[in-house]
Amino acid sequence: MWTMFGIHFFSNEEKKQINNMYTTQQDMIEHGGIKVTGGLCQPLASTWLEGQIDGTGSEYLKDKHLTLQRTLAVNEAQRELRDQERDYKSYAFIKTNTPYTVQDTPISTLITAEGVKQTLGSHEHALFSYQTKKHGPRHAIAFSSSIKKDNKCTFFNADHYAGEVKGPCDVIMNALAVTLKNSAELNENEVARVTLSMPCHGNYPDK
Repeated sequence: MWTMFGIHFFSNEEKKQINNMYTTQQDMIEHGGIKVTGGLCQPLASTWLEGQIDGTGSEYLKDKHLTLQRTLAVNEAQRELRDQERDYKSYAFIKTNTPYTVQDTPISTLITAEGVKQTLGSHEHALFSYQTKKHGPRHAIAFSSSIKKDNKCTFFNADHYAGEVKGPCDVIMNALAVTLKNSAELNENEVARVTLSMPCHGNYPDK
């Protein structure tokens, strides 16, 4: 990228990289030419979370076609778990042999940064599944942190441009709370299914 008169210009190679990267699940589905009922947010979130847990990361997001391939593979693996009446929504934890726990948490708790922080406690990885305002299939958002290393956190939302939102944990927890507040059904009795890796030592620090 180069700049002239305050205007940024991208090289052809940079434009190609931008065009090839994952943007949103809708864009990925349309470019893949596939028909999907209910979207792919659950396998997208599980694919991403698996990479965070096993350390392979999320470089694949630079290629929307590779992202689609991996997501469809996970979608099929989740279908097989569902057919076996197993906990398919916790695929990332099962695949990586990561001990986990599942709890129902009121949405009213998760729409504040403090509520998100209390829910996560000392858990490094989490998957949130909840009913949206659109009353379609439940949406899934994955969360991961490096609390033991540098207090950096990331969450993945298939509908967010480029998927990932990264930063200091207090900033990311606030951003996650805002995302949930803006997208979740906020009925008084509404709860989210929260899958959490078993806790590490230590808690998220205060600001």
